Amino acid sequence: MEASLWDWPGNPEQLWVRDAQGDLLPSQVLAHGASDWSHRRTDLLVQMEVPALGYTTVVVTEEEKQSFCFSALPPNPRVTVYQPLILENDVVKITFREEDLSIASYI
Repeated sequence: MEASLWDWPGNPEQLWVRDAQGDLLPSQVLAHGASDWSHRRTDLLVQMEVPALGYTTVVVTEEEKQSFCFSALPPNPRVTVYQPLILENDVVKITFREEDLSIASYI
């Protein structure tokens, strides 16, 4: 099975895939990174058996980490944050308002 995980914040090197009974399935991460519409996409290949009805359930998890650091958390991928709109050179610095691009300051 080939599947895509959208906005999965985990580490692809620590990815585990288990079947409905909890047994570990052979899997491989094909690609991981920023993709369409500012969302992160992880492409995954899993070797599994599908019953006669044509579907099954798999669980994607991340193995337990030894330590946790809050500063390592990625930014929220569903929120787009823009840098301040500034036009600057060695003579002038102009800051624009995001709402209507009017000049907020001119130094």
